[in-house]
Amino acid sequence: MITINTLIADFDEKYRTGISQLDQDFQKGLLLLKETIQATDEQLPVLLNKLLEHYQLQFFEEEAVFTAYDTPRVERHFREHQTALGILSGCVENATAERCGQARYALMGEFSQWLARYFHEYQRVAVPET
Repeated sequence: MITINTLIADFDEKYRTGISQLDQDFQKGLLLLKETIQATDEQLPVLLNKLLEHYQLQFFEEEAVFTAYDTPRVERHFREHQTALGILSGCVENATAERCGQARYALMGEFSQWLARYFHEYQRVAVPET
């Protein structure tokens, strides 16, 4: 299983898109994900909402870039965004006092693995070089 620390460490070498704004957004999201995973149960609901808002905005901006480039596999890529937002929304819903562990487990497992697969499949091939 790939950890968030591995994703952060490997980002520059393996997953950078070459589009400054997207790369900055991805790095910010990774650091926010790490902070959220390490949060106390009291901090978790607030940070999960912040994480969800970050990825909603990031995906919106990314979709505008991808639409402008008219890249292949755009529709599948956009469906991947919806999958991720669904996972994060589920985490937000589970972040009640008695279910924080469940939400954290989903972040460390399901969402982190989705992110690793997403980076591997899309980042190097998503946008044509100019």
